[in-house]
Amino acid sequence: MVGIFEKNYVLRELNNIKIDLNVKQNGYYSSLSLLSGTTIFPEVDFGKSAKHKYFEIGALPAVAGTSTTAHGLNINRTVSIYGTADKITTPTSYLPLPYASSTAADIIELYLDKDNIYIVVGKDMSAYSARVYIKFIE
Repeated sequence: MVGIFEKNYVLRELNNIKIDLNVKQNGYYSSLSLLSGTTIFPEVDFGKSAKHKYFEIGALPAVAGTSTTAHGLNINRTVSIYGTADKITTPTSYLPLPYASSTAADIIELYLDKDNIYIVVGKDMSAYSARVYIKFIE
């Protein structure tokens, strides 16, 4: 019985340490700008908390070109940018964003600037619906 109590005590103490150090990640992705639970430690951003936000982009372009979506964020520094593109129709397909391919037309580029999120496609990708996640520091 002592072993079970010791294990529970250790787990509880580790949880308390994570709370005190603020190293738990928030797994709730929302269209609201939320604290992510990540604290950044490089000298430039020492101790600043990162936020994250989810964007439902919708259908990708029907011709080679760029999809532009305003993000409305005050971004000082990005921590990560990534997303997914899903094709629900048969045959189904799920792609990571950005997407690399040996065929140039199949490449999907993802980037952002101070105002917008950009998704660049090399062919008709309108069967795919995209969503993007940004983790950033204000």
